Amino acid sequence: MFKSTFSSLFVLCVVLSGCNSHPSGERQSTQRELKPFLFKKISADTTLNGALNQRIISDCNNDGDGEVSCKLVDARIGEVESAPVLTWVFFSGGKFDWLSIEVTRDQYPKALDAIRSAYGTPCKTGTTELQNGFGAQFASEEARWCFSDGVLIFSEISQRNSNFSDLALHRFKAPDPPKKFSPKDI
Repeated sequence: MFKSTFSSLFVLCVVLSGCNSHPSGERQSTQRELKPFLFKKISADTTLNGALNQRIISDCNNDGDGEVSCKLVDARIGEVESAPVLTWVFFSGGKFDWLSIEVTRDQYPKALDAIRSAYGTPCKTGTTELQNGFGAQFASEEARWCFSDGVLIFSEISQRNSNFSDLALHRFKAPDPPKKFSPKDI
């Protein structure tokens, strides 16, 4: 439930701030036609069963409410090895939702080069301000690649652990249809 809510809020935030917005200090490409994403054989249409059958994922856990988290079998970014314990693919309702891959910060430049080589120039770059539990603040570089059905974000500093860089890929989801209420529900 938490992951789904987090993912939905994240996607809403991305859509509202957009891959097409231009906040002060950020550079943005002028991409017109966005293509669907494909990352490690994962697309917006990837199903849990399809990913298991293709051996893209393993070691899945049912997190409840139709949500499943799995390990990504090939969690490298180019030739950069990820931190295995910090690499997850999330499915909601049997369909790909989002993934997270973390690499050590010293590998950030090499991993960023690999992502640029695969996807070209980011649609948006900038800096995000982070703060840890002790109050220390960090400025983290961030690059986004925009797709018609999702967004890939690579942050120099992970929000979960400042020793790592974080790659996140989120599928855009249509909002849930409005719930119908009858007068007796009010």
